[in-house]
Amino acid sequence: MCLFLISPSLKYLDPGNYVLELHDITGKQVMRKELSIKDLEGSCSMNLDGLKQGTYLIRLFTDKALFYEDHLAIVK
Repeated sequence: MCLFLISPSLKYLDPGNYVLELHDITGKQVMRKELSIKDLEGSCSMNLDGLKQGTYLIRLFTDKALFYEDHLAIVK
């Protein structure tokens, strides 16, 4: 099983609704998870088992701002 986990960085976000998206190298969205952060503790995980080997762009944002963006490499 392959999991991507965001954890202590969530504690620095203001409470509210966030979206975590994963896009393949062509820009196609392959995963989307809506998060509701209610307190200063918590984590988020995504099961990446169904994804092919390659490079993906991960983004965490609200309707007002982008909070995190990075590349994620999956090697099988």
